[in-house]
Amino acid sequence: MSIYSFKELKLKAGDIIYMQNENGEGITGIFEDYNSSQETFRFQNYSNGKNEIIQIEKLQSISRG
Repeated sequence: MSIYSFKELKLKAGDIIYMQNENGEGITGIFEDYNSSQETFRFQNYSNGKNEIIQIEKLQSISRG
């Protein structure tokens, strides 16, 4: 996924998101914050209850839940 497409979503802390990772697995969670220097974001994963960091370029897609 491109950084440009990600930024167009204008996600804010607390937004519910749905994404597909590079393996096509669907993940739902709560967006926490974006790290522009590393092009990653942190979110709380609903399926395992953990905070995780995702590299944006490795996503197939992301949208608001």
